Amino acid sequence: MKIQLGFWITNQCNGKCPYCYASSASEKDELNLSLGKNILSLFEKKAGVMNMAPVVLTGGEPLLSPSFLSWTNLMKSFGLKYILYTNGSRLYQFIEHFKKNPPHYIRISLDSFSHNTLRPGIDLEWVIKNIELLEKEIPELPIIIYTMGTRENLTNHQAWLERLLKYKNIKALYYNMPVPQGRAEKMDWDVYPELSEYVSFGHEILKDYFEKKYQIQLGMIHLYDGAHKKISKVKSLEQSPCSYRNNFFYVDYQGNYYKCPDLHSQPLARFSPTDSLEALERKILKSKEHTFYTCKLSEVKNACVVESKVCRYWELCYGGCPAWKKSFAGKDLRRCELYPLLEEKIWPLLKEKTCLDFESFLSEEKCCA
Repeated sequence: MKIQLGFWITNQCNGKCPYCYASSASEKDELNLSLGKNILSLFEKKAGVMNMAPVVLTGGEPLLSPSFLSWTNLMKSFGLKYILYTNGSRLYQFIEHFKKNPPHYIRISLDSFSHNTLRPGIDLEWVIKNIELLEKEIPELPIIIYTMGTRENLTNHQAWLERLLKYKNIKALYYNMPVPQGRAEKMDWDVYPELSEYVSFGHEILKDYFEKKYQIQLGMIHLYDGAHKKISKVKSLEQSPCSYRNNFFYVDYQGNYYKCPDLHSQPLARFSPTDSLEALERKILKSKEHTFYTCKLSEVKNACVVESKVCRYWELCYGGCPAWKKSFAGKDLRRCELYPLLEEKIWPLLKEKTCLDFESFLSEEKCCA
């Protein structure tokens, strides 16, 4: 499995999303480019470029960073591809640059073509114009649409999907399941479906997707992730339940280092631009001792005993994940509710189905589910 780096290059953002830290950031902050270069140098030395996946550039809104072009040129100097996570509002400013140094793909956060409830700072028409501009100027550049599942876009999924299919460079659509925690708890949750509703919507959407064989990759986070093989049982009690433990490295705009993209409150180390390659390596090696990321599945099983019986879904669940446990004050009750619903409504649809991971989707190679 290839190593993937993710750089959170800025905390600047124009989205004003009410649930996001960036909407309340009082000061602008940028990840030091020299630090990024040193981190890349270390991983190139230890793993080799051939063993590194495309690097994720995100934020905040990375296109607001004054160093964005320098970051993409840095990737190019190492012979690495990069993936851009963006709200899509500023893409028009970088078309000529993308022609010379294109992203591996662009992931655009977009929830609807008719409203912008979740991202009030974004001019929706500009995002749509930018998608059209990319299709015209760089038609071979793949785009993923990443959306939060709301009652509106899930109810009108077919119209939403058909509109997306008009753009030949949009290759994938991913729905994320909203979780009311942190700032999101203060939002108007009437616009979001309950968990059982989300699964019911997913059942109808996936049924339609498999029957009509749309030429677009579909993912519904926590239900069916088109970017990965179907959920499967673990094989070893000593295996870590954390899928990011061994191959994902994430550095935020302050130089904080993580192995989990969901857990922003528990950095494993703090990198500095003055750190030598040896100092960076020592910090990474020391972080492996961090107990927060060393949960074993035997511990998961022990944590999943209810009324003297082990939960029948324990081999599939994130129940032992410290990140989720912390978020849900000891137990992820939504996930406990989720798996019986998946077994009833989603898994029967996936039986003997073949899925595509996104990399294979681009090259039209199928993977076995």
